[in-house]
Formats: sequence, C-alpha cells, structure tokens
Amino acid sequence: MTDRQFMGVFIGVLGFLVLLAVVIFFIAQSLTPEGGNLQDPLVREAIEKRLEPVGGVYVGQVPATASAGAAKSSQAAAEPALADGKSVYEAVCAGCHATGAAGAPKFADTAAWAPRIGAGSEVLYRSALQGKGTMPPKGGRPDLSEEQVRMAVDYMLEAAQ
Repeated sequence: MTDRQFMGVFIGVLGFLVLLAVVIFFIAQSLTPEGGNLQDPLVREAIEKRLEPVGGVYVGQVPATASAGAAKSSQAAAEPALADGKSVYEAVCAGCHATGAAGAPKFADTAAWAPRIGAGSEVLYRSALQGKGTMPPKGGRPDLSEEQVRMAVDYMLEAAQ
C-alpha cells in the first residue's frame, strides 16, 4: 500500500466516523423533547433540591440563623431519643463497647470491667466525660449532657456486675 492509498483510506474512515457522529447527534436530538422535561414543576423542584448546598463555610463569626438552627436541631434530636442510659449506650457507646474496638471493655464482660469497677464510679464518670486513651470525651458526642453520660456509664456498670 502506497502512502497515497493509505491517506485515501484514512480520510475515508475519518469522514465516515464524522458522518456517523452527526447522524447519532440528530437521532438523539429527535428523541428528546425540546428543553428536556424542565417545564414540569416536579422535575424543576427535584433539580433545585439536588443543587442546594449541604452546608456552609463560615470564617469568623457564624451567622446567628445558622448557629441557632443547628443548636435547636441537635438539642431536639439528642434530648428525647437519649432519655435513659440504655438509649445513650445504644446510640453512642455501643459502637466500641459492643465489639471491644480500640481496647474498649465489652458490654457485660465482668472480667474486663472488674478493675474499672474497683476504681470507683467517679473515676469512670470522669473518664467518660473527659475521654481516655482512644475514647474521645463523651464518646465523641459533645452535645450529651453530663447526666446522660453518667446514665450510660451506670447502665454499662449494671450489666457488668
């Protein structure tokens, strides 16, 4: 095959591919309605919902509306659902204490809890409130009250005795 024949075949194949792309474009245009389905209010609402920001970045002082809304929602979510030691344990503590993750004493494991019980409940309250080792303060939930943390510790201690 000479260079001239090769160029002829190459240009022919290239021309065919361009023609095929144009035909596919016009077929796709004819199959979709004009402007998509954007006139449908439900479609527009769904698109706007997907495009809403999920959060905000604040440098300096947080706007009062953002901080007040966040405080109300976290407090409303935390208070009724975490009314007793069992519910606090299940929502916050079980992630580590049910499996023994990161060296956490397993729930109701009397042998693992015995030395801790011997240290006294005030020491355990302080560890739970301030954090110890890999456990963050309040189990990573700073929105918990001191009373809720104490109820969760009491619930775990009752199960270990």
